[in-house]
Amino acid sequence: MKDGQRARSELAPDALSQSGRAELRPCALARRIEAAAAFYWRAGNERTLVIASGGRRWGGVVEADVMARELARQGVPANAILRERCSLSTRDNAHFAGEILARHGIGAAAIVTCAWHLPRALLHFRHAGVEVQPVPTLDGDRALWSLRLWRWSRERLLMWTESKVAALRWRARQP
Repeated sequence: MKDGQRARSELAPDALSQSGRAELRPCALARRIEAAAAFYWRAGNERTLVIASGGRRWGGVVEADVMARELARQGVPANAILRERCSLSTRDNAHFAGEILARHGIGAAAIVTCAWHLPRALLHFRHAGVEVQPVPTLDGDRALWSLRLWRWSRERLLMWTESKVAALRWRARQP
């Protein structure tokens, strides 16, 4: 990680609420948090920031809050963790995290997410003007081949659809 780059954690809705507190189960979110903490310790420095990103509520708890708590449990200093609590999609993650990075004078970030999700996440972050370094997590090889195929197909379809929508918006703005 170059000086000034920041580790960023992109997440999926895998927080559960039990007895009024969010708990993590072995899932994509847990793997992403673990990978983000490991990347922070391997490549970060005293100025490195981690953006816990996600505004969805699960059992009354916001994703970014669960992530921030778990990152702190894994030793990431609390003052290095920023929360982005507004996003409800990958595009939102990129937009709002990009704004946070810009406010801190940062133009580059490492994006931590599942390997099957990285291509679309990278596309959105680049579109938001962020120079990105991909940091894939393990995909949980225990997933059935049909689930892996569904994830791959869904991501590719979303990328294609989002690119077509962007092209239509661009054409609509042309004189």
